[in-house]
Amino acid sequence: MPKIFTEQDREVLRRSLLDTGFCILKQQGLSKLKIDVVAKECFIAKGTFYRFFESKSEFLYQISLYERQRAKDVLKTHLNSQGELTAAELYHYLCWLYKENPNIFAYMTADEKKWLLREWPSDHIENESNDEQTMVMLIGLLEEPKKQPDWKCACNLMKMVAASLTVPEMFIEEAFEDTLHCLLRNIVACITEQEFS
Repeated sequence: MPKIFTEQDREVLRRSLLDTGFCILKQQGLSKLKIDVVAKECFIAKGTFYRFFESKSEFLYQISLYERQRAKDVLKTHLNSQGELTAAELYHYLCWLYKENPNIFAYMTADEKKWLLREWPSDHIENESNDEQTMVMLIGLLEEPKKQPDWKCACNLMKMVAASLTVPEMFIEEAFEDTLHCLLRNIVACITEQEFS
């Protein structure tokens, strides 16, 4: 990369590449997510792209990390003045997650998912240890967590929401939204004592 790029310039460009890549993936699918298109959209040469990301699969992994961090940043906006999360705010955050759907796999075909999972090293793939850390972090933010929160059930329900968003055509269309909101309410009920409407 030319020396005229400062670290700040590099970070702005990196974010632009990640945002552009995710936008193309969401709107057009993985088959249309081409490196030369991303580079052109960000007004850089294709070679400059490869100074940031070594391959398309690495780019997708970085998009997933970037979207995960963005989701954590949005979660912070739902905390009250004591830095805690009420049941109602947890529900609103989960609604945002469902509407925004930052899961890159939701925009891929089954074959594309298989390809990506083959391409990624094993440390790029989610596991139960990561699930537990995420749920412990979330429960730790709650204003009134259950005395014995069922994090595994809550985690599975979250995965059910994520999975349903990847194949919405499997469900009865007119009940899909209500079903998702039922799942979201049950996630909240698994880990907090607070009632909410």
